[in-house]
Amino acid sequence: MASFKLFSPCRSLCIAVVASFQLLFGSLYASSVLAEDMLSAPRMSVDITYSGDEEKPASNQNAEQQQGVVTREEGNKELVKEDAQFEEDEDYLNEAEGQAVSEIVPDHIEGYNRAMGQFNAALYDGLLSPVAEGYATVFPHDFRVGVSNFFDNLSMPVHFFSALLQGDDLKAGHVLERFVLNTTLGMLGMADTAADNFDLPKVEDKMEDALIANGTERGDYIVLPLFGPSTTRGLVAKVLDGFLNPVWLFAPDVWTSVAASGEDNLNTLSFNPSIRKDITEGAIDPYIAIQDAYIQYLLAKEKEKKK
Repeated sequence: MASFKLFSPCRSLCIAVVASFQLLFGSLYASSVLAEDMLSAPRMSVDITYSGDEEKPASNQNAEQQQGVVTREEGNKELVKEDAQFEEDEDYLNEAEGQAVSEIVPDHIEGYNRAMGQFNAALYDGLLSPVAEGYATVFPHDFRVGVSNFFDNLSMPVHFFSALLQGDDLKAGHVLERFVLNTTLGMLGMADTAADNFDLPKVEDKMEDALIANGTERGDYIVLPLFGPSTTRGLVAKVLDGFLNPVWLFAPDVWTSVAASGEDNLNTLSFNPSIRKDITEGAIDPYIAIQDAYIQYLLAKEKEKKK
């Protein structure tokens, strides 16, 4: 009896550690790739061309002069609109550059965050990235796409309730349509039939999107063990995502949930196992590079939800 009592908490601790370890494969990838997409987002530009200086018939000069005035006025209006949008983007996104980090996302526990960041980096570079590269070598791209589609389809409740909490009934209906089509016609979600044949693209919204839309503050910056950069709002969102994910809700036991979640996250990371290196390469301080990318990702997400 005594040995059983001792075994039970040890087993629970092992389950928690292994579960966290498996989840790491996807957590660092998700935040990093979104930050990279935001940093590489192209700026639009407006080019205005005018007619040449060749002589025109006298009868057409007045009409062309009037047309030139209209063209210039329209061009000026477009430039004003573009400048306004550009300045709005700059004002919002440059918040990460023009202010101290503490004014955007307070970093009250920087010492702990740096230590945990170094631990995560060592684990990522020494184990997770090589494992993901080996996984990508063994399993072909199309197979991994099918696995990704399957788990995305399975996470329908997360996307559905996120849309509802944002007050977007159309998006919630869109999520349900995708789930029905992909489950019935797409081999339980292995094929994205909804997007390929019915013009219903994926909905990426999760619970953090709902929290942002409802005005929840970012909270403090924190580097989670194994999960990487986050905020207190992001931590709450991750917990909510877990509660809504069928992988954790309906699995027969914890070990099945751990295995399924590990496969999902390892499969996701296999598409770009060097993403962390891409962000930190050449950086004087990798901690600041990752923090800056994550903060810009948050600013971009918040700006999108405020539109």
